[in-house]
This record gives sequence, structure tokens and C-alpha cells, in this order.
Amino acid sequence: MLKDAIGSMFSAFRKIFTHWGATLISFLLYAVLIAVLYFLITTREATTLQVVLSVAVLPVAALIVFFVMQALALSFVRIGVGPGYLLKRAFKDCWKLMVISIPVIVIAGLVIHYAGRLEVYLTSDFYKTGSHLKLSVFTWARAIVLFFILPSIAVQLWISTMREGIATAFRGFLRSMIRAFSPASVLIYVTVSLVFGAIAWLLLFTKTAVASPWVELWLLGSRLAVALLVIFLGWQLILGSMAEMTTARALKDDLSDISQS
Repeated sequence: MLKDAIGSMFSAFRKIFTHWGATLISFLLYAVLIAVLYFLITTREATTLQVVLSVAVLPVAALIVFFVMQALALSFVRIGVGPGYLLKRAFKDCWKLMVISIPVIVIAGLVIHYAGRLEVYLTSDFYKTGSHLKLSVFTWARAIVLFFILPSIAVQLWISTMREGIATAFRGFLRSMIRAFSPASVLIYVTVSLVFGAIAWLLLFTKTAVASPWVELWLLGSRLAVALLVIFLGWQLILGSMAEMTTARALKDDLSDISQS
């Protein structure tokens, strides 16, 4: 298990930089996604154009760019395939990833909605009774569900969809859930998240004492840019490692079937 996970991470890390064309395209899509989200958050509903942008165009654009990025990242395991083909294939496959993600998105929405209501209750109860433990457990449980359990399931569903098609992925939903929480998958997700998350955290929240406000602003912008790059590389590594491990497992199964026959 440990050997497979480490091997998958090293292989994915190498391919991220050897397939530099696909990595560059994926990073540009990432930059576009950040820009779209920024305009989506900052756009005020003052004119008809701004209403259309904030309600229709920008959310759809963000959704398409996000899933194209995921499809492209999961295609890094295709050795000898150019970035142009990978991008073209990613645009064709992105809608499949959207459809297979609907159950996960619905669950995430329900968790956010009801967790918000529960948090209001626990917060008011906290001030009345001092139930700090309940609020802490709830906060950690919500974070684990939203940032570990659901993303892990989504990644396995995406991989299954890319390899076997959307119909097979839906039929194998339970199988994808089991794979998401296999020891190797958990090890990859937790290891990469902790390492790259810690680096991004330090970049964002480490304060540097400087005399000039302009220098401080420049440092803040630089740290933010590097932190976003670290987050991008970490997520690419998670997707690539999962895809590598799935490919290795499929190859072992095929070789086993051939030997048995």
C-alpha cells in the first residue's frame, strides 16, 4: 500500500513537469478560474450587464473551466499524447464530470445548509452553556466532510468516468466510494494536502516586518501568488497520483487475468 502510494505520487509529480505543455495550459485555466471567481464575487448588480454576468455567464464559465481543469489533470497519465489533444479531450469530457458530480454537489449543498443552521444553534448554546467541545467537534466534522470525504469520492467518480464512461461510473458509485477510502488513496490525499496546505498556510499567514507599506503590499501580493501556485500544484498532484494508482491497479488486474487464462 505504502509503496504503491509513494510510487504514484512520484510518477505524477514527474509527469506534471515533464508534460509541461499540459501543465501550462492547466495553470492558465486555473488563472482564468480565479479571475472569473474574483469578478463573480466583486461584481455588483447595478446594470443589466452586471446582473447577467453575476447570475448567468460567470457561474457557468467558472463551472466549465473548473471541470475542464479536472479532466485535463486526470489525463496526464496518457504518455506520448500532446497537450493540444489533451485539452480537446478535456473539453469533450468536462460535461461528463459535471453530470457525475451532481450527487456530490447535492450532498455538499445539503451539508452546508443544515450545518449552517446547526452552527447557529451550537453557537447560541455555546454562549449559554459554554459547550466548547460540541462546537469544536462540529467544526472539524464539517471540514472533514466538505474537504476530505466528498472531494475524495468526487475524484474517484471522475477517474471512473474518464476510464469507463458515465453510465458505468454511475453503476459503480459504491465501488468508487470504497476506492476513495482505501488506505493508499487516503494516504495520498492526506499527505499531499498536509504538505502543500502547510506551505500555503505559512505563505499566507506568516507576517514579515517591513518599514515601507508599499514593500509590505508587494510581499503580500507575492506570497498570495505563490500560495495559489502551491495550491494548484498540490491539487494537480492529488489528481495525477490517484489516476496513476488507478492505472497501475488496472494493469495489474489485466496481467492477472492474462496469467490465469
